[in-house]
Amino acid sequence: MFTGDAVGVVPETALNVAASAVQGQEYTLEFDCIPRDATITLSLRPATGENDPPATISGPTTVTQGCAAPGRVSGITVSRMVGVQISVIADGVDRAWAVFRATE
Repeated sequence: MFTGDAVGVVPETALNVAASAVQGQEYTLEFDCIPRDATITLSLRPATGENDPPATISGPTTVTQGCAAPGRVSGITVSRMVGVQISVIADGVDRAWAVFRATE
């Protein structure tokens, strides 16, 4: 969760969150933000220190979307069990959330 009205937060802020993923499972990233005229960019990559041996995240790994409606990206897979780092760049966003979960 990102809150843009927190003390010291500027309108364009990078926020890093980690999650875990296992090979053979498909994942979905769901997200939303306000105000509705703002834009958010989310990127996925192996977490720091998790790339030995090398891990690959496949599927949509970067998405930029306006906050007019909630976003959803599916079809994300990993080449081995790995920590996944989710980076958020929020342009004009007051609040945002993202959930990285196994696709049912």
